[in-house]
Amino acid sequence: MIVQAYSDDNSGDIFLVRYSRRYSTKVIRHFDPSRLQVPLYQYILSVSIWVAFVVIFSIATWQFRPKVSLAELVMYGMFLGYLSDDVIRWSKAGLGQMTVWLGLDIFTDFFLAASLVIRIWSLSETDPQERLEMHKLSFRVLVSAAPFIWLQLLRIGDCTRFFGVIQVIVIRMLSESAAFFILLILVGFGAAQALWGLNLVDDKPISDAGSRLVELVLQGVLGAMSFGTISNGFSGVFGKVIAYVYYFILILILRSILVALFGTAFASVQRDANDIYQTFFATRVVDSIGVPDRHVFVAPFNLIEILVAAPISLLVPRKTYHKIVNVIQCFVFFVPLLCIALYESRVDRRAARAQRKVVNEPIAGDDREHAIQLGERGTVEDPAIPEDATTQELQISRVPFADLIKTFPAATQTEVKQHEVLLQRVVSTNDVVNQMLTELKALREEVTALKTGKAAKK
Repeated sequence: MIVQAYSDDNSGDIFLVRYSRRYSTKVIRHFDPSRLQVPLYQYILSVSIWVAFVVIFSIATWQFRPKVSLAELVMYGMFLGYLSDDVIRWSKAGLGQMTVWLGLDIFTDFFLAASLVIRIWSLSETDPQERLEMHKLSFRVLVSAAPFIWLQLLRIGDCTRFFGVIQVIVIRMLSESAAFFILLILVGFGAAQALWGLNLVDDKPISDAGSRLVELVLQGVLGAMSFGTISNGFSGVFGKVIAYVYYFILILILRSILVALFGTAFASVQRDANDIYQTFFATRVVDSIGVPDRHVFVAPFNLIEILVAAPISLLVPRKTYHKIVNVIQCFVFFVPLLCIALYESRVDRRAARAQRKVVNEPIAGDDREHAIQLGERGTVEDPAIPEDATTQELQISRVPFADLIKTFPAATQTEVKQHEVLLQRVVSTNDVVNQMLTELKALREEVTALKTGKAAKK
């Protein structure tokens, strides 16, 4: 097992060293905040905290409360931690790392941030009725984030191939559907503009034509087409013809393109599912490695790092800072670190020792007889030194080599001649190469002598 190690000086160098405590049976030796740097432990901890956040969010939005509740305070506090973690991650990754998950994070943070701002604004209102209305608006925006928050739970399946491939397929489908949405926007704007112009010259123009046109375009996309919107107005027959053309293009052309794109994306991912999932999994692992962050604070506990640990780093020496932060981590992550220590000192230690036993110990008992029948003599016994051997050389076969080669097919005269011809060609090629090297060396000496003579004349 390889872990990260850091230099004692201020250079910030990182080394990969062997984890020396893996086989220890003492829980206290595994109770180390640095174990939070392991990607698997980070993944389990972050998923567990997000599940807790979903539960708290559900409690806060289960019913409308005019006053501030404890669940609401905890929810917004956790959100601030997630928001700061996302902002730092976005600033480091840049726009070049734009993914579907990043877009999902942006939508989630937008709704929660808007709800928090409106909620704080409502608390500053002096009028009780106005404060209640602002609170209701904040609650409406807050519950609108529920679909995005629940979709984040798909990340629980990152470590499994099935859910990982599903995520890759969905992401590939959404990326492939960009052409469909571009065509849809162009056709939708064209149809809406045509109907808007027809409404202007209608004998009885519709006052809310804009909202009706938006509803018409969206209904066509969702498959709930209705001609009642254009039956009265939009210049009668002209409006119906435009609507028919729009629905025809949308249903027979654009949707066929979308289905074809989705089918192509699914087929390409399904064909290379193993390679794609391994790439996806490797990306997740790299994202979870906190290099060069020496002290890992999983969101939303990164607020402690920002508000407490960062100011301490400006006041005390570096070594003292690391000790203080380790104590803070032990206190904040006591339960996760205890679970990690128990797992590594009990379960993982047994698995590691079982693996080492397979590698370092021979097979014994009935398993040994079965292994010998299969041609397996253990690990250190194969190759083995027989007890009655007169030499210390290793025996790699129970049949002597002289007996083995007797069963080999005899080489024909043609094969021998071919081998001799090939050997002669190799030897002649080596002679030619050696002759060329000798001539090049002599030529180099002549050139050097000529240069020396010219320099002496000058």
